[in-house]
Amino acid sequence: MDTMRGYTGILVLGILFIAILSPACTTVNLVPGDVGYIKGNVSFLIESPTEIPDAVLEVAVFRIMDFSQSEVWRNANPFPLHTGYNAVRLPAPLGKGNYRAFIYVTREHMRYPVVIRDFTV
Repeated sequence: MDTMRGYTGILVLGILFIAILSPACTTVNLVPGDVGYIKGNVSFLIESPTEIPDAVLEVAVFRIMDFSQSEVWRNANPFPLHTGYNAVRLPAPLGKGNYRAFIYVTREHMRYPVVIRDFTV
């Protein structure tokens, strides 16, 4: 019986923790659009409901081949976000093939949810 109370307490604490963090995680929305590769640049959109001058954008690109993936390029730099849509274009030396982009936004030591998009060069 004491074990059941312990599990219930942990569950309640977990739900409270998620409820506290939820409002913080909604300040940046990565647009669920496509990642493109045009003229040597990885490009995509980020939508932000508010201006975030201290945002850091991290993009990692993995090549997908033979049922595996290996990192081929990574970029992490300050990227101030303006209210609304923000066009991102980052130079990346990629050859022909299939790729997967992992996109993160970091703000005030919080890493916002990753967006994963596949694209072909």
